[in-house]
Amino acid sequence: MNLSGNTIRVCSMAAILLFFAGCNKLYDYIKHHPGGIEDDCRIKTITHRYYGSTRTLTFEYNKLGNPVHISNDDWGTGNPNHRFVYDKKNRLILYNGYYGDTTNFEYRINYYYDKQDRVTHDSSWFLGYYNPDGSIFSFSQYVTTYKYDQYGRISRTIQRDLLYHYPPDTTLYNYDGKGNLIDQFAEYDNQTNFLRTHPLWMFLNRNYSVNNNFKAAGYNKKGLPLKTSYPHTRYFDFLWFVIPDADFTWECK
Repeated sequence: MNLSGNTIRVCSMAAILLFFAGCNKLYDYIKHHPGGIEDDCRIKTITHRYYGSTRTLTFEYNKLGNPVHISNDDWGTGNPNHRFVYDKKNRLILYNGYYGDTTNFEYRINYYYDKQDRVTHDSSWFLGYYNPDGSIFSFSQYVTTYKYDQYGRISRTIQRDLLYHYPPDTTLYNYDGKGNLIDQFAEYDNQTNFLRTHPLWMFLNRNYSVNNNFKAAGYNKKGLPLKTSYPHTRYFDFLWFVIPDADFTWECK
């Protein structure tokens, strides 16, 4: 998954849409081109309220527009800071949820790629820390393998436990005719899925849907959510943050 900036700006693809019979709506194009994103906007902050607590996530990006850090103003167990590390080909190689410093972490995930720059598998550690010699101690350790459908969307993952040797956990991801992930609890809107503002958000959430799987209480001019409101908005999460009651701010071109 190369993030060097060769992403498709779907909002400027009107000419290409003419080549596809019946593709007179934006979702028709995205459905057949899941790599296409709405990159005119990027998330600036998310302030979410959950069980009486309010936390603000602040997003930082590098010169290529790839996320490098998400700071949490009230970090703790279940609500870490996030950092993203890339290799020389601008591929994500480390996704790390950590606390006050990077010594103690909630999770550490390393990614490995094939010749097509697609993630083939990852190695992950949960609830751990780094020993002085650089080795890792954690309470859980897994290896997850990935398979993709014809449109480049994750279609299957198999997670294997390396510490306790539980049976492998297989998850299948299927999409309907509108290009949305089949989820019995989803309440899709008719706006552009906010995960499409960056390929990493789709990959890490394992959700390449055309539309949001919730109905926001408000949207900006680009059709991206500004506010979710529980119980109007169903339970959902983003990067393992639960945000059914949240405010979004955006940086748009």
